[in-house]
Amino acid sequence: MTVNGFYNIESFSFDGAVISVHLSLVPTHWICDVHFPGSPIMPGAMVVNTLQQLVSKAFERHYIIDKLSNVRFLRPIVPGRETALRFDIAVTLEEGENGAFPPLSVKCVVKAEGTTSAAAEEAPLEFVKLSAHLITSK
Repeated sequence: MTVNGFYNIESFSFDGAVISVHLSLVPTHWICDVHFPGSPIMPGAMVVNTLQQLVSKAFERHYIIDKLSNVRFLRPIVPGRETALRFDIAVTLEEGENGAFPPLSVKCVVKAEGTTSAAAEEAPLEFVKLSAHLITSK
């Protein structure tokens, strides 16, 4: 499944507590030409937006990010060098006003799933770690 033309969802699982997703990146997407010309990297905003989209998919409900915290971009994600990513998202449901669509707290780690980098041969490279609070859109 292609999402926004920038990545394809290769596998998706949600066990009620953890969302695990494997994505393949599309290095010919137009964003790679402008961020940054000749040395493309995945914009941090796209990582955050991807997190929001994956959580919304898991709950089959449109969630929006209310707050980010502990955001750490550990190394750039380079489309073409990193061919695939793994998003591991731990989800905690919070008490909602009516209990129907509760707010969520999540902790997310983005790792290399496929890369041409020799450094990743020993252990998957971690690119991003963050925590977020999400609420349903009104």
